[in-house]
Amino acid sequence: MPTDVTKQDPDYVRKMFIEDTVRQYVKAKKKDYQQHQKQVKIMRGSRKNVYASDDKKDLRWGLSFPKELFFTLDRYLDNPRFLNEDKEYEWFMKRFPDFKIPDKF
Repeated sequence: MPTDVTKQDPDYVRKMFIEDTVRQYVKAKKKDYQQHQKQVKIMRGSRKNVYASDDKKDLRWGLSFPKELFFTLDRYLDNPRFLNEDKEYEWFMKRFPDFKIPDKF
């Protein structure tokens, strides 16, 4: 009998939705995605350390999204809102490092 993966990970369906949405965005908006990756590279270079701190080290940058992708995920994910919990935020940074600003988290 097949294993029910939703019992192993209660967020499985949510994670699959996020993965599919990101994958579809990258496929459908290739030029926008590539431009965004160039901007992320510039942002990474402008940070003061591997944790993406600013000059005063009182602000750390975490993720950067193309506006359309973020609004799509935020619109459809509720209870909790998209990236509202640390667990999801950390999972997303590991799963999609292209959107991550710091080298270390």
